[in-house]
Amino acid sequence: MITSVNYDLENTKHLYSLLANSIFTKPHLDLLAWSEKYRFLSAEGSARPGRFKAASYQREILTIISDKEHKRVVLNLASQLGKTEMCLNTLAYLIAHDPTPILYMLPDEGMAEDFSKRRFAPLKRDCKEVAKIMGENASDTILIKNFKGGSLNFVGSNSVSKLASKPIGFLIVDEVDRCSNTAEGDSVALAEKRTITFPNAKILLVSTPTLHGTSKIQNEYDKSDKRRFYVPCPKCEFKQVLEWENVDLDKECLVCISCKYEISERERLAIIKKGEWIKECESDVAGFHLSSLYSEYVSLKSIIKDYKDKCKSEAGLQVFINTTLARTYTPKVESKMNESDLIKLKRDYDNLSFSSDVAFIVAGVDVQKDRLEVNFAGANKDLKDLRVYNITHKIIKGNPRELMVWDKLHELVQNGVFMSEVGEYLKCSLCFVDSGYLTEEVYNFVARHKSYFATKGANETSNNKKLLVNKVKAVKSGVGLIEIGTFTGKSEVFAMIENKRVVFAKTYSDEYFKQLTAESLKVVKNKYGDENLRFTKDRDRNEALDLSVLNLAAIKTFLSKKKRKIKQ
Repeated sequence: MITSVNYDLENTKHLYSLLANSIFTKPHLDLLAWSEKYRFLSAEGSARPGRFKAASYQREILTIISDKEHKRVVLNLASQLGKTEMCLNTLAYLIAHDPTPILYMLPDEGMAEDFSKRRFAPLKRDCKEVAKIMGENASDTILIKNFKGGSLNFVGSNSVSKLASKPIGFLIVDEVDRCSNTAEGDSVALAEKRTITFPNAKILLVSTPTLHGTSKIQNEYDKSDKRRFYVPCPKCEFKQVLEWENVDLDKECLVCISCKYEISERERLAIIKKGEWIKECESDVAGFHLSSLYSEYVSLKSIIKDYKDKCKSEAGLQVFINTTLARTYTPKVESKMNESDLIKLKRDYDNLSFSSDVAFIVAGVDVQKDRLEVNFAGANKDLKDLRVYNITHKIIKGNPRELMVWDKLHELVQNGVFMSEVGEYLKCSLCFVDSGYLTEEVYNFVARHKSYFATKGANETSNNKKLLVNKVKAVKSGVGLIEIGTFTGKSEVFAMIENKRVVFAKTYSDEYFKQLTAESLKVVKNKYGDENLRFTKDRDRNEALDLSVLNLAAIKTFLSKKKRKIKQ
């Protein structure tokens, strides 16, 4: 039984609790302080899971993202600097500490969905402050999340017009340079219009740059106060920006621009902790530029190795300059391979006498109106030192709408005779067939055997390139479809050829080499005025190049053991 005394005591305690909560509110923290107190890095997305601890170069960036002074923040950053974690910190902070309607834009809707599932979902699960605010909302979708005081919308730049009526208090545009213009105009500008009704709206633009003169993130950075991160020389203490030009490739170290002291890897990491951001000019826009030379997550030695691997082709060099140095790329004269140089890569072997280095064989099939073109290629088993041996090129004449043409292909792939110089017999392990033409006929063929796969080339450029080999998609019973990143594939094929890691049997014709060099790398504009690098045809027939991409994709699939739950 509750006495009146006990009741009065409990009631008084309750009143005191309400009074205390009304007086002693949580202190308002900036993004840096909040992140280091509440953010927990998930194992799925971080090499260092656990409590977030800001790197020296992240501290000022995080502070300014949440201040009231700068309404626009530009991060022109290289890879391996934790920029995605800073974006995730911002989302968590806005949801749990400073709620507002948020728009997070990525280049396309597929990337937006992937980011929501792979990066945001673990954040929501592992950051208690976010989980407590968001809880389980039945109305939430992959792209739309609701919480008290705001909402979070993930969107692709190709579908930003869907949010025309939604006001936004905080806009984050991730990978700005890969965001496309649309029929309605610049997707970034369209997204920014959603912030007009919020007097204190903030815009965060994040990206690695692309081509010189057309890079959006570089243009934004040029309008900012242009902050760069200065570090002291461990010997003379002269403050300087770490630049690629001051890297000694042979000694694998940085060199002080003042006293020429050779900075060791240990010293590089130590001076980064002592660095400071310095503005080059005054602007209302806070802009930050940083290369991977400042990264705590990757060594200078590995950066140098990456450069040596990539500098041998123009496409690879662009990737290094854009993503590692965070600089725009100025293409050289239009890149064109010479078929006469390729003919020199012919070797004295055939399908019964190829190198004993060949550990397995794959086939690539290109479908034409009056024939099937098939190229068999072998490879060694070392992905780090991959070498491709083109063994034989076959043409199956006939209308591919007729079943007997596919019967001949099946017979060729299953019963083709291949023997190395030491007498070892091999069979074709994997067969990739392009399904861009006569799709149903290709699917019907692919369903015949577990080692057959249909492929589909992605329409892409240097700004929206995909992986060479993407996940298998089951399109019907017994049929696996793999999307091929053609820009990446052609870049890799040409780089391997330039590095003499591709050779050809003596049976290959001059016409085959003409087809292999039928495309060149050029700067092109799309219908919205965006400029980027694209492989364009210089002659009509390019089947040999397409076959080489299919072969390389099949080889990498086989070696990576990703046969991606290859058909059972």
